[in-house]
Amino acid sequence: MLVEGGYLCFDLGEAIKNISIYKSDVKINPETDIVSGANTALFAVTPSITVNETSIMPIHSALVCFGEPKIYRNNIEKFCMPQNGKVFFNLFNNIWASGNPQWIVGSYHFEFFIEKSSN
Repeated sequence: MLVEGGYLCFDLGEAIKNISIYKSDVKINPETDIVSGANTALFAVTPSITVNETSIMPIHSALVCFGEPKIYRNNIEKFCMPQNGKVFFNLFNNIWASGNPQWIVGSYHFEFFIEKSSN
């Protein structure tokens, strides 16, 4: 099957020390709050994540992975903090479609609110 995906990468410029994922306004720590055997490659975010001291709120793209793009992976190992400081938001993919290439025309518009803590 031919798969496609597009991402927006935020490079925080430093190793990731801590991550808080908010799902329906409940704060989740992926290192300690994910059950054994669950997929830790990709997370759905509502409404935001906090990585180190940076809060990112995606308005149009709720799927996020850390370190590298991982939408087509299944990681059932314990979550490990990536050392490269990169956060990837999935903008589009065809994993649930027919597997045919997406012949996409036109323009895209994605919004993110980013806030750096003053600590």
